[in-house]
Amino acid sequence: MKIRPQEADALCAAPPATLRAILIYGADDGRVRELGRRAVTALVGDVNDPFRVAELTADTIKTDPARLADEMGAQSLIGGRRVVWLRDGHGSLTPSVTAALTAAGDAFLVIEGGALEARSSLRKLCEGHDQCAVIACYRDEAPDLDKLIREVVEAAGVTLEPAARQYLLATLGGDRAVSRGELEKLVLFAEPAGQLSFADVAGLVGDSDLVLLDDLIFAMADGAIDGLCRHLDRALAEGTGAVAILRAGQRHFQRLHLVAGLTAAGQPLDTAIRGLRPPVFFKKIKAFKRQARLWTDYHAMAALNRLNEAELACKTTGLPADTVCAQACLGIALRAQGQANGGSAGGAIGRRH
Repeated sequence: MKIRPQEADALCAAPPATLRAILIYGADDGRVRELGRRAVTALVGDVNDPFRVAELTADTIKTDPARLADEMGAQSLIGGRRVVWLRDGHGSLTPSVTAALTAAGDAFLVIEGGALEARSSLRKLCEGHDQCAVIACYRDEAPDLDKLIREVVEAAGVTLEPAARQYLLATLGGDRAVSRGELEKLVLFAEPAGQLSFADVAGLVGDSDLVLLDDLIFAMADGAIDGLCRHLDRALAEGTGAVAILRAGQRHFQRLHLVAGLTAAGQPLDTAIRGLRPPVFFKKIKAFKRQARLWTDYHAMAALNRLNEAELACKTTGLPADTVCAQACLGIALRAQGQANGGSAGGAIGRRH
């Protein structure tokens, strides 16, 4: 059964006795891990308890398909309910999860998955099972980030200037663990009862992977080849994953596509952009307006499709993910240049892998 996002924290903090399993999945890996750990902690107290917690990976189950059901049926040597904590859950594990949910014993199953599609057999199994809760973890939007800011920053007695808060709302959100880490860093800098200005926050968070990704994606959508190559080289050299870059691009072009659709329907450009959540960071509004005029709904969707295809290629073809990512980003940047020059490079967005 599906759980509403606003109910996720409470459910994981105190899993109902009627449940036997929780599937937590989505593109926000940090949020998935956060909720998974919260559920395991609520059930056993100590996530490192070797007698009551069995951690398994998808590779383990692939090697030994019966292992999951065996762990679900095992009894704790010291008493108390056991938890089986399965990482990297995906569709190929569905038969093993099915067997585990019908196994004898009272162990609780916590499954952490990636960005499972609606047609995923694992999602369908868990959503249709009355003893399994399903929680989707998507990129934090402005209300979620505002709540996290209050929970981490303001609860520590630190206040934020309005411009500093807007900067955080526009910058953070791709990964809950990264966002929380950045906010905790700000608290340490400010100390209790301190105040953070825009300059403080921009200086401390400005070198984060999230800001680098933002600069990279804006350069790509602008057709700024030199800037794109520079940011891309740095991001890959610093360990940013190709899929993370592609997903950042997907989010950006989803917003451009939405604005294009609204303006095509007659809404003023400024109104459409102001309605975006999270809001466009005020220092990026000029560039975003320029891109919104450059990328029509058709072209924005073509770029979005190219990024989606590149992510799929990274996961399925065996080709070097960094190369696939770089080719996709460069192709879109060349398309932007072509559109700015009247469409002379219109074919550049096609596949290059």
